[in-house]
Amino acid sequence: MLRRVPRLQTVLLACAVLVGLAAWFWWTPPGAAAQDGLPTQAAVHTITGLHQGLRVYWYEPNEDGGSPLTGYDVHYRASGAPNWTDAGYTGLSQPGVISGLLFDTIYEVRIRARNVNGAGPWSTIESRRTLTNDGRPDPPWPPTLEPGDGRIEVSWAAPAYTGSSAITGYRVRYTTDDAATWRSWAPAGDRLISGTTATISGLDNGVDVGVVVSAVNGRGQGRNSSPIAEAAPVQALSPPPAPLLRVMPLSRALQVSWSEISVQPPVASYELEYQSIGWKESNWPGAWTRLDDDIAADASAYTHDELSPDRSYRYRLRARNSAGAGAWSGASPEAGAQPQPGKPALRAQTAASGSVKLSWTSGPASATLWEYRWLREDGVWGFWTRIVGSDAETTEHVASGLTEDARYDFILRVHNAAGIGPASNVVSAVAGMTPTVPSDRETLYYDRHASPGDDIVAGRYAFLTKHNDLSSVATTLAQVSSAAALLLHNVGQDSQDYNSALAAVQVGDRFTWYMAVDCWVSYSVTEKLSHQSTTTLIVSHVQTDAAATCGLTPEQQQDPSYFTRLRDRFAALQWNQLLPNEPEIGPDGIRILLTRVAVEGGHTYRLRVGEPTDVLIDIPVGMRLKYTGYAMAFTRSGTFLYANYIDVASGGFLGLDPVSGDDPSYFVPLAAGQLQPSPEARSRFEALIDSIRTVPLP
Repeated sequence: MLRRVPRLQTVLLACAVLVGLAAWFWWTPPGAAAQDGLPTQAAVHTITGLHQGLRVYWYEPNEDGGSPLTGYDVHYRASGAPNWTDAGYTGLSQPGVISGLLFDTIYEVRIRARNVNGAGPWSTIESRRTLTNDGRPDPPWPPTLEPGDGRIEVSWAAPAYTGSSAITGYRVRYTTDDAATWRSWAPAGDRLISGTTATISGLDNGVDVGVVVSAVNGRGQGRNSSPIAEAAPVQALSPPPAPLLRVMPLSRALQVSWSEISVQPPVASYELEYQSIGWKESNWPGAWTRLDDDIAADASAYTHDELSPDRSYRYRLRARNSAGAGAWSGASPEAGAQPQPGKPALRAQTAASGSVKLSWTSGPASATLWEYRWLREDGVWGFWTRIVGSDAETTEHVASGLTEDARYDFILRVHNAAGIGPASNVVSAVAGMTPTVPSDRETLYYDRHASPGDDIVAGRYAFLTKHNDLSSVATTLAQVSSAAALLLHNVGQDSQDYNSALAAVQVGDRFTWYMAVDCWVSYSVTEKLSHQSTTTLIVSHVQTDAAATCGLTPEQQQDPSYFTRLRDRFAALQWNQLLPNEPEIGPDGIRILLTRVAVEGGHTYRLRVGEPTDVLIDIPVGMRLKYTGYAMAFTRSGTFLYANYIDVASGGFLGLDPVSGDDPSYFVPLAAGQLQPSPEARSRFEALIDSIRTVPLP
């Protein structure tokens, strides 16, 4: 649709609108300048009269108010009528069509522009009379003009209103002197054109041509289309533009392709050149090598084969027509003709804070990208994740953002210019946990409970069952588990040292009291109180966090003698220690094997001998492994540590050097009537031994 004022139309309308235009430029209507973010005033420039309607064209406002225009309001009314009617126009394209009007009636029209802030001011009112009911067709829409070499291709749409009879043809008129004179275009001597297209030829290139079209039926010729359509023929004898290239690797070959070039005169042939460098090089040569200088005009691809697999190539292309050679394309992206890379060998190990470290041997020299994916917890392989910045030299990557303490399966593959290689072997690792190594650990030992009342023996501790009651003492496991306060005392030590230690106790600190190896109660300090009679006693109010009662029956828990036997075997109070069933996490995110209780399978653990060692093991699901102690072994070849572990689930034992991981062995006891251990237990111990490896602690 027309979006500007044609120069020819300005000439034709000059007399009709001279006075109105003079007034327009001399006096600016209210609101003509952009105010409050609204568009300025639009103006009607042409109204084409139809038999029962109008077509309205307009000038866009000079300013859009700071926001893009969203539409126009087109209103009309019969001349002299008091009220306006909305024509229902939507959008931005022109013209706005007003339909359903009376024959031979004068109508007034006004328009205004809109943006998101609202409507601008109304245009001045313009009038136009609809056509009389003469039985002739409406004017066609202004034609579309396509300039060519010395010609104009004209096309138009038939009017919706054809009058009292069908359209029998069209008349096309044109002017080359700003509407001073008009000529009819009648090919082959015919006055009427039967279709809706025509080619006006014999024109001068670069000279504006104005065209109008009118429809004819049995009652005569209708009005000409309006506004006048304009175009200038152009000479199309120019070389082709530079093409765009794509390169696709094949087996020991590269395919260069390009899209069709539309140009006049048409393309006659193509020329293709290339450059080549080694994969490790980065400086391309200045000269290009001719590959083919007579590629057919209808070709869209070229295959460059028998290439070296250790070199990179790039290309440029240009087209020729009768006007000459066009511009060279830009150099294509570099590509190579390598065979697809092979299957990489992948390894995985736990890394800290929801991460797994992947490592592999270096890939082929042509490798351009590595990517990996993992098996999600729902059993579905996730999307391939590209390792940004990876290349032939990349040999490791840390996969992060994983769920801490969850086991993942990984695979890896590599790209080069020939495509994507096969996936690696599947490896498994547990995503590490955020390090939570406890600090300020202290273990306080004693051999039995303090006696009731003030009979306090050096090195004893008492668990009180009543708040601030120093005369009551817990003597059973059940009482300990429900204690409301914890009395710490150590009269046998230097009071200054003792007070310093107890002063360090803070609200929120944790104490875990072990009655035996797997029997414990854990407390959190909620408040600190000083003893009423002496400063050497401090009472800490506590709440019970958790307890493990070793599977004791309620009767055993209430039996003081049974409790005394447990206590005499082992008793310790650990301060600022993790719960026995909480994992201790090293700085690399890997769990550290506990020494007092069994740990659950399904995780990676680092062994310890006092301090963590470099030895890692993967405890299979279904095992509950507990450290039972170590000894020094003396052989002719030397002296080494030998640590023992028991699988509480099966009763089997594991032994190895906890510092080096050497000399692992296991023993699975036979149940009554069995001739050999359970295959399931054996497979778990075998998997455990196969997983032993050394990874230095950071």
